[in-house]
Amino acid sequence: MLNITLIIPPVVTHNADPHTGIPFLPHMAAYLAGTADKLGHNVEVIDCFGNDSNQIHHEGEFIIIGQTGDEIKELINDNTDIFFIYCKVIEDLFSVEKILKYLKKNYLYI
Repeated sequence: MLNITLIIPPVVTHNADPHTGIPFLPHMAAYLAGTADKLGHNVEVIDCFGNDSNQIHHEGEFIIIGQTGDEIKELINDNTDIFFIYCKVIEDLFSVEKILKYLKKNYLYI
């Protein structure tokens, strides 16, 4: 049995473009979490947008909506064996790269 943490990054909008960063249900992340749970693994989901959709940060040309940085770091379970970071659109890559910097241990990234 593995301890799995699935992170759904905050919503990212590029140059305040209303056509990027549209929040929608992360159905594939939910399917992954449900399947891992059904196989008997311990699954923890951190939904950075869902946990605080009223929090807005500006970073250069990006607008980030949801939890970031230290808040995510505090939610990560130290006993995690495997991380999955859900990346649904190319704008999410900005958040994914930032999340990787906050992981508490050294992990192999693929």
